[in-house]
Amino acid sequence: MLRSEASLVGITEISQRDGWLRLKLADFSMESISKLYALKEYTSRVKVVAGSDPAIALKLKGGSVVDEAVKFVRAYAFAVGE
Repeated sequence: MLRSEASLVGITEISQRDGWLRLKLADFSMESISKLYALKEYTSRVKVVAGSDPAIALKLKGGSVVDEAVKFVRAYAFAVGE
């Protein structure tokens, strides 16, 4: 379910490392990422990962990683207008 929802909004890969959830994007849109920054839930928890593959990262709170990933993918879908 998570991978299919992510794929529909252009997230090509999801990984977790060192307390961060990293999402690689097919198309990078700073406008969409700015909408995520504006959401209270993600203020100070979202960062842009620079490099050849565009990505965003979410600082995990310490709860269920899968639950946080699902919520974040859905928030990103809202931000991109899907």
